[in-house]
Amino acid sequence: MNLITLFGIMTNKRFTNIYVNLNMEIERTDSEIIFRVPSNIDTLGLQRIIDYLRYKEVTAESNADQNKVDKIAEDSKSNWWKENKSKFIK
Repeated sequence: MNLITLFGIMTNKRFTNIYVNLNMEIERTDSEIIFRVPSNIDTLGLQRIIDYLRYKEVTAESNADQNKVDKIAEDSKSNWWKENKSKFIK
């Protein structure tokens, strides 16, 4: 069995590798990187990989540290709950 490390994910301060066992081809051109995978690949898993790559691209230039991101997320959740609590609890 040939296993290829596709990318690693940091979860709960533990580094986890994602392995894929398939015929895959990666090509780099001047303007892009092209991944070729069989058409029978699990599209949900592929979408998760795409989402991760999109996240990496969007956050690459960010100067925010994790504490600031966590604070914004907590504030957002708190505000959402204040605005919507009455819809769930009567």
